[in-house]
Amino acid sequence: MSLFLTPILSNSVFIFRWKDRHSYNVSNICVCTAGFLGKQCEYSDGKDTSFMVVFHEGWNSPFGKRKTEHNLSKSVLPSDGIHLAEVEIHSDVRIKLYGFENHDHHSEGFLSLPLRFASTKYTIPSLPAYTASSKSDLKNVLVISPIKQNTTVSIHLKLKSGAITYESKTYKNNDIIKLVINEYNTLQLSHTSDLSGTMVTSSKPVIVISGNQCSYAVPANITLGGCVNQYLYEYDFVVPTGFDSFISITVRSAAVDGFFLDGNSSNSRRSYFRISEGMNNFSTFSLSISAGLHHIEHRRKARFGLWVYGNKYPWDGYGYPAGMAYKAYN
Repeated sequence: MSLFLTPILSNSVFIFRWKDRHSYNVSNICVCTAGFLGKQCEYSDGKDTSFMVVFHEGWNSPFGKRKTEHNLSKSVLPSDGIHLAEVEIHSDVRIKLYGFENHDHHSEGFLSLPLRFASTKYTIPSLPAYTASSKSDLKNVLVISPIKQNTTVSIHLKLKSGAITYESKTYKNNDIIKLVINEYNTLQLSHTSDLSGTMVTSSKPVIVISGNQCSYAVPANITLGGCVNQYLYEYDFVVPTGFDSFISITVRSAAVDGFFLDGNSSNSRRSYFRISEGMNNFSTFSLSISAGLHHIEHRRKARFGLWVYGNKYPWDGYGYPAGMAYKAYN
């Protein structure tokens, strides 16, 4: 289990804290300074200085530590119920942060949400947990961690089958679990049923992740993730070691030839999959990529979606968005 940090400036100092959060205000500006984009500069590029990272219960093994990685102990992996299981991270410069759990057969990674974009309302997506005769207890999981004290959380369950037991009480489909969670505490709920459609609402912002201990999915099929409004025109991103890794790019068809990867033109001959809806014409394509830190940009600042994914024989794989734009203000 590792954290990947992508600094924007050299000689960055990363501060790992378990408490003592710093708060700050976000200025509403009309001129697009570094880190903002959009017609009215209404989007942030997702790089920030404060993050809270939470993982869900799973399996992990040590991940090779390099300059941009920091290994965490298994103590940050929660089990069902409420536990002290989160990591708060502060940096002296704006960074992008990824979490990664590495295991021979069920690795996974994710893009971490900056603290200032934590929300009070989430709809949970998930894939069905992998089922096999030898691993019938594999679970879908939901993890919630507040960033303030005395946060009231309501969980409106959507279960395909069965029920969830919490605090000796049984909850079925459409039931609501309501409880108070304090800062630095993490709630995990799990079930063998798909949790897709479950709604989480809270009185104060919370960080929410969902997933499962193992699922059968082909990362290469997940190439169009993210709304086009959340596309960026440049990305700094990290690719983990131990996989045959790729990036998948989705961009307007008129802009497919403007990419520079790590300072080099990436306009080599490739095949495209085209997507058209009305007047909107997009193309998507994939490139193999090495492990480590990378930068990609479009020379005409055309915004594009970027997905990082990989496979490892015989069954393992991962996939996550390289970044996304967040609405900085309304």
